[in-house]
Amino acid sequence: MIRLEKISLSHVGPFAEKDLEFSPGLNLVIGPNESGKTTAARAILAAIVGEPNAERLHRRTHAGAFGAAVRLATDDGAWIIDRNFESHDVRVLQVTDGHAVERFRGPLPPRARSAHVQAYRQLVAPLFGLPDLQLLPPLLGGELERVWSDEAAAHLRQLLSGQLLHDHEKVKKALLEKYFAITKVNPIGRNRGKAGRLELVEEQLQECQAAFDRALASADEFAKAEALFTLGEQRQAAIDKEIQAVALSLERLATVRAVREKLAKAEERAQALALDQRQNAALQAKLAEMQTALRALAAVDALTDEQALALRRKRGLLATADEREARWSAAAQEENGRPRAAWRWGAAALLAVAALGAAGLLLLPAWRLVVAIVAGVAGAAGLAWTARGWLLASAVKKARQARLQDLAADRDQALAEAAGLAVGAGLDHLGAAEIEETLQRVEAARGLRQQAERVRAQLEILPPLAELDQAQAQLTQQTAQAQAELARLLAESPELNGEPATLATAFAARRDALAAALSNAQRERDDALSLVGQSRARLDNPAAWREQLADLAAEKDHLLVEGQALWIAVETMDEALTGFMDEDLARLAGGTQALFDQLVAGNRRAVAVAPDLSPKLTAGEAEFDLELLSRATAEQLLLCRRLALLDHLTGDARAPLWLDDAALGYDRARRAHLLDLLREVARRRQVILFTPDEELADLAGEAAHVVRLT
Repeated sequence: MIRLEKISLSHVGPFAEKDLEFSPGLNLVIGPNESGKTTAARAILAAIVGEPNAERLHRRTHAGAFGAAVRLATDDGAWIIDRNFESHDVRVLQVTDGHAVERFRGPLPPRARSAHVQAYRQLVAPLFGLPDLQLLPPLLGGELERVWSDEAAAHLRQLLSGQLLHDHEKVKKALLEKYFAITKVNPIGRNRGKAGRLELVEEQLQECQAAFDRALASADEFAKAEALFTLGEQRQAAIDKEIQAVALSLERLATVRAVREKLAKAEERAQALALDQRQNAALQAKLAEMQTALRALAAVDALTDEQALALRRKRGLLATADEREARWSAAAQEENGRPRAAWRWGAAALLAVAALGAAGLLLLPAWRLVVAIVAGVAGAAGLAWTARGWLLASAVKKARQARLQDLAADRDQALAEAAGLAVGAGLDHLGAAEIEETLQRVEAARGLRQQAERVRAQLEILPPLAELDQAQAQLTQQTAQAQAELARLLAESPELNGEPATLATAFAARRDALAAALSNAQRERDDALSLVGQSRARLDNPAAWREQLADLAAEKDHLLVEGQALWIAVETMDEALTGFMDEDLARLAGGTQALFDQLVAGNRRAVAVAPDLSPKLTAGEAEFDLELLSRATAEQLLLCRRLALLDHLTGDARAPLWLDDAALGYDRARRAHLLDLLREVARRRQVILFTPDEELADLAGEAAHVVRLT
């Protein structure tokens, strides 16, 4: 017997750290809604068999480990299964006499099928008396499932029927493997994808028949193959010859292009030589013209730089003298044409005032004093103005005379310096205009000489006329030779008379096409040669194909007979097993009926179990599936079927049973009957019921161990 002693929860659901301990017999885990009952029930399964949604359903936002550990008590000691829901690491310990030995450690991710998973299942499943650990959720823990999957139902039926069904499935599997090794044809379903021995023999028969037919016709094929081979060789030789012709044309075209490029370069060289000749002649003519002009200016061209400088100095002095002479003449004319001095008009005005004063004294005797004063003041003012004007006029006259004297002195000095400046070369007696003309001729001579030097420099750069003429003659000879060579090439190959680039493109395209044709011809020749060899081989031994055809036909008949016999054997085994399974389901229905009658007082309906192991009630001819029953009745029926399966499958192991909210929706009478049934079951296996109903604890009394969640 095995029982669950303890479960330790770490950061699961509402629990940060929680230990739940259980006793043998009946255990009631009571707590209000959202207190963690369902979480604890599912954590037991998750710790033992794993759960893909463990992280989403149970994880809390706590720091630290996230997992659960269960302690199982057996007759030989204890086992501890510790599972980490984050890393999926699982550790299994066996405790004997207080000493723990690690029996398993490794990662077990959800839905994994690794060697670790198989080893874990083989270790833990026997503890619960189950051949497969995956039967633990539908049989021992969690909610009551109304419908099982086809795979789960088939597995349970196999276990329920014992070794007979296992042997049947094993033998049937072996027969089917032999049958489908013979043929892929499935008489009752979809054909297999992989071909069997029969299909392979049929394919070999077809291939052998085709080979035999080819052997009979090989003589004709051999002759045709030889003809094709000969034709291929001829075609290949013709294409080779044409390729050589195209290659020769390309070589000649390259020569023609080289000759034409040579002629083009010769023409460019001829143009350059002609240009050099014209430039040389023009420069020679220009130089001769300059030399003629220089000879005309030989007199001034012979002057030294000092003489030219003296001429320029003399021209400057004469220009200065002329300028001073002009200014002196202008000042003298201005002096002669200037009006009389203003002081004279002041003296006349003074006399007029005196005359008016005398007349006033005579004519205005009463005003003599006033007239005398006015006349005195006016006379004094006139006298002062006249004196001022006379003094100013005298000063201005002296200044003008001094200016005229300075201008005359500057003019005389410039003339004296010009007369005393010696130039030489018969140029000392020249006047200003003649000096100016002479200087212009000097500048012209020097400009011509500079131009002549530049022309000579250009002539030095250009080849001499003799060399140009010699190069022109050589170029003419080379051009004539190239033209003669070009004419010869075009006469030998008229097809080269055209644009070289266009011809090169055409020849290259033709060469590529011929290369492709040659490749095809070689391939066809090789294919023909291969066909000749194949035809010769088949022609040598046609009897071998006839013998092989007979062997394959005999093998096909044998495989057909063997396949039919195997399929008949499979059908016979299935028919025999069907009768046995009906008896098996009847035994399961009888066990469920007994438990249901104990749980439901006054029950008058019979219990039946369908081939998919789903229970139902019958009353006469009427049948009531789970969907037609009330929730409480359906839950009771499912519980009885589970208990009947457990009694049959787990045997002496007596694995524990835990239920979540199995009494939900029950009235008081049903809860009492449920407790009576669970107390009876608890005598032979541990029972753990998770429920929010406090009244169940009162009904159970001392017969149950109560664990409260707050």
